[in-house]
Amino acid sequence: MIRAVMEGIMYNLYSVTLALKEVTGEPKAVLAAGGFACSTLWTQMMADIFEHNIVIPESYESGSLAAMFLAKMALGLEDNLEDIKKYMGKQTVYEPNEDVFKRYRTLMPIYLRLSRDLSKEYEGIADYQREFSDIDE
Repeated sequence: MIRAVMEGIMYNLYSVTLALKEVTGEPKAVLAAGGFACSTLWTQMMADIFEHNIVIPESYESGSLAAMFLAKMALGLEDNLEDIKKYMGKQTVYEPNEDVFKRYRTLMPIYLRLSRDLSKEYEGIADYQREFSDIDE
């Protein structure tokens, strides 16, 4: 059950990536950061669902690093986004497992259809949460 929840989260993230691909094209690399990047299960699952190598920088909490670098660019202290690599340190790369990503690829259209069908129920769920918001208190 827990794995299914994790997969649902990754499918949701991947569906956002699909929308981005329509605008920006295929990514050159997929870098992941944050707490989940410490988990080999999460990162391998991401590689398998995305069918793409996932790069985890040694400094896995690199969101603040990116913010700092963009600030330096805005101030004219850096001029090339590629130069951020000098701050990132070593990287771990997770490669997709072909046997596994074929299964995820088969499930993705089902996930997309279900998420679209369930979107009709979001208002009802929100109404329920508003009506019974005191239950968890």
